[in-house]
Amino acid sequence: MLGLGFLAGGIKYSEQTFSTEATKEVGTLLLLAAMAIAIPTVSHAWSDNQHTVPQSRATAFVLVVTYVIFLYFQIYSHKPLFETSPEHEDAPDIENKTQIVVHVRKWRTQINKPAFLGKIPFPLTTLIALIVATALIGFHSTFAIDNLSSLMEDTHISSTFIGVVILPLLSNDIGPIKAALHNKMDQCIASTVGKRIQTSLLAISLIIFIAWGMGVDTMSLDIDGFEVITLFISALYVNFVIANEKCNYFEGVALIALFIIISVAACYY
Repeated sequence: MLGLGFLAGGIKYSEQTFSTEATKEVGTLLLLAAMAIAIPTVSHAWSDNQHTVPQSRATAFVLVVTYVIFLYFQIYSHKPLFETSPEHEDAPDIENKTQIVVHVRKWRTQINKPAFLGKIPFPLTTLIALIVATALIGFHSTFAIDNLSSLMEDTHISSTFIGVVILPLLSNDIGPIKAALHNKMDQCIASTVGKRIQTSLLAISLIIFIAWGMGVDTMSLDIDGFEVITLFISALYVNFVIANEKCNYFEGVALIALFIIISVAACYY
């Protein structure tokens, strides 16, 4: 989705910019997550290490602590780094000041209408909606997994292709593309790379702890070598692409090309 965002935004704008400092921190965490998964895998593959599970649990604890510290860093101590600056947003034509004043007045009139203001949801209503949404997500996830199992049996598609390509595609939305089209590249990166960080640092670590609590002694960060290599290459390439504060449609094409190459390899793996 980051590649599609760069491509869509690059077609509309010749060049786009984003916050360099924020993307550096995000890129660092993405690379850290890739290394945290790669190290237990390499340790188990290149030696007779029988302590992969304890090593993975310790690594998961470190990742969770790192993610919590990152949240504090992002929300409190260094909040200005992650705030979108005006120059990174879609600016109106300053030559036509009359139109700007008219649009501002219309906007103020619109937000003062009762239909626009509405009522703030009661916390209990929000909590019920969250519970219902979580239950529906769980139901649909179970349904999708069952159907994917049947799909693999009928079509002989590899589980690697399902896990590396199909499932990530199903979990995506068009938010990053819409953000890029409005020249909000910080939001585009946050909704793509930021989500991957949340999955790598927090979700995977929580799965390790949940399995530990359930008495499952086989759950670890030791995954397939192909998946580790593709994850590490992707993290390095994304860091290279967002190293400067500019992007264009060609960088989007390059990211999409990398995804297609990985998809083809996963299909035949």
